[in-house]
Order: sequence, then structure tokens, then C-alpha cells
Amino acid sequence: MKPNKPIYSLVEIHKRLREGNALALEGNSEGDARNLGYTDEDICDCLFSLTEDNFSKTKEYPLGKGKSTRLDVYLITYTKATGETDDLYIKLKFFGWVVVASFHRQR
Repeated sequence: MKPNKPIYSLVEIHKRLREGNALALEGNSEGDARNLGYTDEDICDCLFSLTEDNFSKTKEYPLGKGKSTRLDVYLITYTKATGETDDLYIKLKFFGWVVVASFHRQR
């Protein structure tokens, strides 16, 4: 059994994505996703398929001056509409926008 749960609600994430224009890719996540052949629609479909069973852990990162940010990590085997399957590592946070900080194959 996993010792913790995601800090960001998947229900709220899925709701916000359905409303549209709520996805932001930061850092290397956009390039990594594009290199795997994922469009924004593919990424959203993948995020819609996430469940708490895919949750791995929450990671905290210092921002300086005593502040930090936390991101939920998910591990998922995802099959695109084309039939291609990837074992993905996804790191995200949510604050009105779904911010994807990592989107790449599991290493």
C-alpha cells in the first residue's frame, strides 16, 4: 500500500482540462513530449487516464527564500490512439492550470 496520496486532486485536474485552455508545459516537458510524438490532445488524453493507482510520490523542490513547490509524480503505461504504447513518468502541479513539469519515458 502506498504511504501517501497525491496533493493535487485528479477530479479537479480532469474538470479543469475538460473546460479547456488549462494545460501548461514547462521546462523540458514540452520538448520531451514532442520528441515522443505527443500532441497537446495526446497529453490531455493521457492526463485524463491518470488514476490514483498511477500515483508514485510527491516531490518537493526549493524555490529559495524559504519557499518551495510540490509536484505529484505519476507512472503510467499509456497507449495513444495510434496504438503506440509508452511507459511514462509524469510530474505535475495544479493551481487553476495543470502544469506539467515532466513528461517522458520512465528511466
